[in-house]
Amino acid sequence: MEYLDVFDEFYKHIGVEERTKVHQKGLWHHTFHCWLIKKEHDEMYVLFQKRSNTKEDYPNLFDISAAGHLEAGETPNDGVREVEEELGLSFAIEELDFLGVIPVEASMGMGKIDREYCYTYSKRVDDQLLKQLKLDTKEVESVSWFSLKECEQLLCDNEVDPRFVPHPKAYYQKVIDALSKM
Repeated sequence: MEYLDVFDEFYKHIGVEERTKVHQKGLWHHTFHCWLIKKEHDEMYVLFQKRSNTKEDYPNLFDISAAGHLEAGETPNDGVREVEEELGLSFAIEELDFLGVIPVEASMGMGKIDREYCYTYSKRVDDQLLKQLKLDTKEVESVSWFSLKECEQLLCDNEVDPRFVPHPKAYYQKVIDALSKM
């Protein structure tokens, strides 16, 4: 059973709760998000993972390069383990660029509400590093690159494209804005 630290709307720690109950009750919790990026021919590209078809939430949809819940007692720095677990790449937190803490509220369907304080990072990668990718097939079916321009069109211009996890457009826009300055 997985337990998460829970917070109030002012990010004050208020206790610990089972992960399933966190979403059922719509409790605030914190997560780790890492966006892998590369530059080719003066254009920035973003790596999206396609979630495994066995995932309970959002199977077969494109999502953040690597992300996950921070378990009770973990700090945002501990979240870097998600990159290794999902993609097989090992980084120290100091190697990542901190984009900020982005609060996100979203309906997950079936009465579940996701309220997250997303500790959001990016990491520029090169082809040499990408050769080391080793996907955890229980979590990740595949990965695909999208240009920042494509991301803007697919995730921000209108409704979020149905092939992607429906994070709020405001979240996607903040990430794309931050990545465009890198």
